[in-house]
Amino acid sequence: MTFRILVLCGFASVLSSCGLSSLEQMAIDHYKEKYDTPELQHAMMIDDALKLQRHIKDDRTKTGGAKLDEVTGSAKFTGYALINVDAGASGIDKQLLGDAVINVNFDGVRTLTGTVSDFVQVDFAEGVDTLDGNVTLISTDIEGTNPFFTIDYDLDLSNATDTFQSVGTVESMFKGNPFYGVDDPKFIDNVAESTIVNSGEHNGETVTFNVGIFASSNW
Repeated sequence: MTFRILVLCGFASVLSSCGLSSLEQMAIDHYKEKYDTPELQHAMMIDDALKLQRHIKDDRTKTGGAKLDEVTGSAKFTGYALINVDAGASGIDKQLLGDAVINVNFDGVRTLTGTVSDFVQVDFAEGVDTLDGNVTLISTDIEGTNPFFTIDYDLDLSNATDTFQSVGTVESMFKGNPFYGVDDPKFIDNVAESTIVNSGEHNGETVTFNVGIFASSNW
């Protein structure tokens, strides 16, 4: 299967590859060094993440089973994990957002592996902050003609004041690109009707994790 890769040159680290002059690059580096705060990082990430999420949900449908059964080789997907942490009545809810890189092997026993890193967290009490650590992703649940599959995740994130830990699953699906007449699995999205509720800990207290993963080979 051949994947068409669309490179988007926007305000991000990829700017240096989009034909900027050395003076322009110096100005951008200065701006980022002076203003690169967790708040700015989150604003840039959430803007791109929401665009990608809308792009997948609004314009794409699940990959057809016959087409999926024909796919061979491997593909790399990039996108985001958006995680809502529900602390219940006794705490403050938080939202975690990280960069996802996912690799899928379509040959033989089909497998998915991935990592989500570079997290920022948001809550109404403490504002925006960064988190160290990552979320590992794995799936051996990808079957020949079935676009639906389950991703197992292992989450371990922390900073000076917050620690998050959770192990659980995410119901996911491959989506295609019917607008261009292509039904290949170019996107990974959540199953909207999923009822999975994952538990975990925030600073030792039991909380609920609602994990969303969405990614594209074209983004």
